Amino acid sequence: PESTRILVEQARHGSERLRLFCIESLAENKSPAVFALFRDLAGEDEEFHVRRMAVAGLGKFETDASREFLLVCLQDSSLDIRTLALKSLLRIGAEEANAELEKMLTHEGPVRLSNGAKLLEISRWLPPLDILQNLASHRSDTVRIYLTMSLIAHLERDEGEQDGQQGAVLQGVQAAADLLASAEDRQHLRLHLNGRARARIPSRVAIVVPDLEGTQAPDLHPAAGPESMLHLVEDQVDHARRDGVGHI
Repeated sequence: PESTRILVEQARHGSERLRLFCIESLAENKSPAVFALFRDLAGEDEEFHVRRMAVAGLGKFETDASREFLLVCLQDSSLDIRTLALKSLLRIGAEEANAELEKMLTHEGPVRLSNGAKLLEISRWLPPLDILQNLASHRSDTVRIYLTMSLIAHLERDEGEQDGQQGAVLQGVQAAADLLASAEDRQHLRLHLNGRARARIPSRVAIVVPDLEGTQAPDLHPAAGPESMLHLVEDQVDHARRDGVGHI
């Protein structure tokens, strides 16, 4: 259609803002012209935000051609582009994405670990139990919370299915939830000073240490039903989010 041709042309040669608008408008268009546009912009464009949106658009085609190009994007120099490509590949169920996700989940960098734990939510694949346990014991609250939320999503999708995967998920949830329940945060807050001491306002307040002990959650046995497990873990995630800000 003529409207598609005009949008494609503007997406190639307009201002950055106009190009982004055109790409977004074409996101649900599955024509060959749009695929060629997204492929070219994702691989060659100088504007980073244009590349990001083009990579995300390629993931909606769910074709062999788009899958092959997204696999190429996994080698991109930008972590953001690689993560978007991996997300699109996981959504379309590309088996090649599993190995890349496993690399991300075993990386030492907390940013990649957090991204990987979050992407696990949309994956039908689960890493080995030892990787899940390592993530569940990671020092980063963000990694543990993303992992727990992802495992909850797996339980919700697989509820009622009795297979080996669900057993692995339950064990992973148990490991993460136990750590969230017994979090021990000893990061000291800075001394708070108030120069003008007045009635009921002390000039100094001693160092405050957040106490995340709280009531210990009961041991989550892997044989417990998924629904009760979800309630327990969701309570612990909420608890960790509140305490992450600092409970004084």
